[in-house]
Amino acid sequence: MKNIVLRASLLASLICISAGNIPLAEADEIYKYSSEIQSNVGENKAKEIMKKKVPNGTLVNFTYNELDIKPSFEGLLIKNAKEYHLEVDALTGYITEYKEKKININEDNYKGQVITPEEAREIMIKRAEGGAVEEFRYDGNEAIPIYEGKVVNGFTTLKIMIDARDGKIIGIQK
Repeated sequence: MKNIVLRASLLASLICISAGNIPLAEADEIYKYSSEIQSNVGENKAKEIMKKKVPNGTLVNFTYNELDIKPSFEGLLIKNAKEYHLEVDALTGYITEYKEKKININEDNYKGQVITPEEAREIMIKRAEGGAVEEFRYDGNEAIPIYEGKVVNGFTTLKIMIDARDGKIIGIQK
């Protein structure tokens, strides 16, 4: 792919040279510059650029797309119950696309990223040593996505908060 882009760049340069826009002496510089740019951004650098744009985000999908006119790296990061789709130009390192969207936890794409509501309910019931979940909700708008529930077991009522990312109990109120 680099050869195709380089050839296209060289062809564009030759067209400009033949049209009189660029002196022949500068053609070598354009070719050299194109080669240098292509070697600047690799997979690790692209991931670094994405993680800098979304600090503390979890990179869940990363691909290299060389089929477009401009090759690019595409990444999907998850943070605070939101997904961030980024595209980084493989030649320059510039972010060419940035989209932010709230996560719908029922989408198959996020299985494993947040535990399911059923798993959260089971964790709550186990912690309350039985009983029934009377109230239950998911809150993905906080810094940590959480499940909150109220479990009643006989004369005991527990309000339990669970980290939706890993199922750990982060708060209990009796």
